[in-house]
Amino acid sequence: FELFDVPKLKELTTRWVKIVKFYSRKTIRVASLLYGFFAFVFLTGLMFLVLGFFQTFYFLPATLLLLPQLFSVVRAGMRFKKIEKIFPEYGEEMRKTKWNVLALDFFVKFLILYNIAKARKMRSISWRGREYRLDKAD
Repeated sequence: FELFDVPKLKELTTRWVKIVKFYSRKTIRVASLLYGFFAFVFLTGLMFLVLGFFQTFYFLPATLLLLPQLFSVVRAGMRFKKIEKIFPEYGEEMRKTKWNVLALDFFVKFLILYNIAKARKMRSISWRGREYRLDKAD
């Protein structure tokens, strides 16, 4: 069990995206479209939520657009509980980060889009002190 700060999390997830891109560019294209769509829906839902405070009829589309995100956070909480039961020896450490993990669920779509954009410019990855060149898929 390892705690991550934001820079370390961005480095790790960017490395994962770069490796996936190295092996399958099509997967990254599909991921770009899907996560771009999810981010668009989320931001549109937030926009409608703000507009709902001025015109109440905007609350309905805001609810419809933001409800999947709420369900996603609930699913993340359920997944967290299951993992906690599978690995009880890490329970105390995991409980310290529970709310961070649930909050992160809101921003994963933006993190993945950031990773995809950053991975486009990367030519190598560093892992465990070694540098690996990845030129095939670029």
